[in-house]
Amino acid sequence: MHKGTAGELLFAFEAYRRGLYPCVPSMGDPPCFDMVVINRISGRPVVVQVKTAVQKPNSRKYQAKALCQNDSIHLNKTNVQYLCVYTPGPNAWYMVPVGRIRATSVTFFPLNKNSRGQYERFKENWKAFGFSSDDPVLLS
Repeated sequence: MHKGTAGELLFAFEAYRRGLYPCVPSMGDPPCFDMVVINRISGRPVVVQVKTAVQKPNSRKYQAKALCQNDSIHLNKTNVQYLCVYTPGPNAWYMVPVGRIRATSVTFFPLNKNSRGQYERFKENWKAFGFSSDDPVLLS
């Protein structure tokens, strides 16, 4: 199985178990987005691109590209609202608003509890989709 597909399936599962509604296109592979998540509170659709980060060798940091269409288009030039990145190993999710991304890749430090990395505040940012940490989680 391709790691990108596995990450997308895992994201859909994690969203669904939080009572969210992940919608995956059924016909073809749309350019520059993987799914739409229906906001639990407002009912508004949120367009997401899902990536699985890669851990850098001999390092505690993980990176993912903020590009699509074979690395030819930056996500901030698309209709994608959130880049949702899975960091395997630490099993953490980052939901980064695309408008906050300037570089072609994003770096995360999920193994460092005191990290002040640029995107650390978006770790487990499920509230982007209307999920509160007080809400029940299925299969927890």
